[in-house]
Amino acid sequence: FNVSLNTANSINWGRLIPQIVYHFHTYMELVDANAIELGGKVDLCVPSGNFGNILSGLLAKKLGVPYGDVIVASNENKILSDFFNTGNYDLRKRALMQTISPAIDILVSSNLERWLYLQLGSKKVAALYEKLKEDRYFVLSEEEIELVRSGCIKAGWCGEEECKEELGQTLINSGYLLDPHTSVGLVVGRRFRTENPMVVMSTAHYSKFWSDIESHIKTPESDISDPPQHPGIKSCLTKEVVHKEEIE
Repeated sequence: FNVSLNTANSINWGRLIPQIVYHFHTYMELVDANAIELGGKVDLCVPSGNFGNILSGLLAKKLGVPYGDVIVASNENKILSDFFNTGNYDLRKRALMQTISPAIDILVSSNLERWLYLQLGSKKVAALYEKLKEDRYFVLSEEEIELVRSGCIKAGWCGEEECKEELGQTLINSGYLLDPHTSVGLVVGRRFRTENPMVVMSTAHYSKFWSDIESHIKTPESDISDPPQHPGIKSCLTKEVVHKEEIE
């Protein structure tokens, strides 16, 4: 189509809008493959840190994609899981934990604010985030958290060891090597299975995280064909490190 594509952090609407489109595309691929009938419900599970991809899914649902349950999958930095289960967003005594799924290693999810705005309105959200800034927590009433869940959002989290075990087990069972974020999504998604088919959004190519996962899968990279090795990522990982200063 003679266009150039770029990417951006999920705080940018220039990333969220194309993500809404691929939720429609994903659904129609299932229809075309005769996995579902047009109009049939599908559950969605998304590994979630900054709440961008899953926000796109929720917006796609509002625009007509017949998603059933929409599942937030956290790693050990489980503030989103805790919030959707309790209505309490609490940063007090909560330290950021380093995991092998770093895109989920987030404690303040910028796109959650957008979803709260849509469900609770601007004045309420402004007050909530002022309290978060000053007191490092806010709490929703039972009525408010039900509005935020919107009748479809469920949430769970996956421990680091569960994530690593899933990487190896899925490779053995299917021949496919997940990236760690998708592994988190699979672990959590299985806990929320219904009669509906489920889509688990895969978020990256495994080779970006090869140094973190190779000891957990017991298979040399030369023997992995699904997905194929990514030459662009592989070449980046062999380049000289330019920025070496660490800031405490």
